[in-house]
Amino acid sequence: MSEYLRYGAIGLGLALAVLAFLLLQQEQKIAKPRKEIIKTIYVFMGFALVLSIFGFSLEHFKSSQEAAQLGNSTESTNKLARVRAASVPLLNARVPVIESLPDDLPQKKQLLVFQAELQKILSEEGQR
Repeated sequence: MSEYLRYGAIGLGLALAVLAFLLLQQEQKIAKPRKEIIKTIYVFMGFALVLSIFGFSLEHFKSSQEAAQLGNSTESTNKLARVRAASVPLLNARVPVIESLPDDLPQKKQLLVFQAELQKILSEEGQR
């Protein structure tokens, strides 16, 4: 059982849940189970559950923090620069397609504005 403790609060919660199960199993072997003991075991199980939820939440928070730090790394910056560089030719290829749409199409103006804004953003980012 000491192996589970290497996993921190999650492992401790699991170990406590196993111990609660073993206590319940022992109490059920008695001819007349004691209600107070069973109630105490259920409280113990609740504590194990709360501890496990706390451990999972802590791990989730820690992984979110690591992901945010990874987002600031130079590798992510390089990938972003490659995506931006690949986006410019794609945007330029779409201009004739958008312009060939019928003028009475209400979305045509929105697409042209959106395309112009994207080109502006990408050209500003390319100058940095």
